Amino acid sequence: MLIVGFFFFLENNAEDTVTIHITELWIKVQDIFYDYSRISSYSIVYSSDQALFLRLNLKKRGVWVANLRIDNKIASEIRPIISQYIEENPKEEITVLERITHFLQL
Repeated sequence: MLIVGFFFFLENNAEDTVTIHITELWIKVQDIFYDYSRISSYSIVYSSDQALFLRLNLKKRGVWVANLRIDNKIASEIRPIISQYIEENPKEEITVLERITHFLQL
C-alpha cells in the first residue's frame, strides 16, 4: 500500500505536459539531458492497443527507468526518430502497478 501511495504521489505531482527534444546527441526531457550512452534501450508500453508510456531504460543505479506518458499519435511519430539512436526493447510490458493506476485514471 505504501508503494502505491508513493507512486500515486509521484504521478499526481508530475506535470501534465512534458517537453521532449531529440537530437543526434541526446534526448532532453524537460530540463534533464540524457545522452545516448546513458540509455540502454527504449520501449513503447501499451495497454491493449493504447500507447501509455515511452519508457527509457537508463544505465543508472537507483532510477533506472524514465516513463513518459504518450498516446498512439506520439508513439507513431517518435518511434522512427528515436529508433535511429537507441535500440528498441519490444518485450517491455505494463507492470501491475502501472495497470492499476491506468485503470483508476490516476
